[in-house]
Amino acid sequence: MKQFCELVAIDESSYVRKALKENVNMTTDGLNLLFGYYNLNIPRLLKHIKVPTYLAYATFTGVDMEEQENTCKYIKKIQRNDRLPIIYRPVKSGHYAHWSDQSLLADIKGFLN
Repeated sequence: MKQFCELVAIDESSYVRKALKENVNMTTDGLNLLFGYYNLNIPRLLKHIKVPTYLAYATFTGVDMEEQENTCKYIKKIQRNDRLPIIYRPVKSGHYAHWSDQSLLADIKGFLN
């Protein structure tokens, strides 16, 4: 667990420990969904958002310089269109950003309310 948390730049917690220990059943439908999501062009997709959207994204600061630069470039490009109903929430993290910031879930809950 320690090695995983260091690799993805997150703090060890009971939430992460539980997620790592519990096996997830993967079905063919789940795998198809995963590949479909993986191949989405998220920056292009976000340009067409019509409903209020909360975008929490990993900054990769201190984790991966190339990903940090790419993410920064894409976010700045998307933010140029100030008509998009998007609230941007940077999370200082790498992958698994939702595990990196204890206040993120509360922020998402506030947005949904």
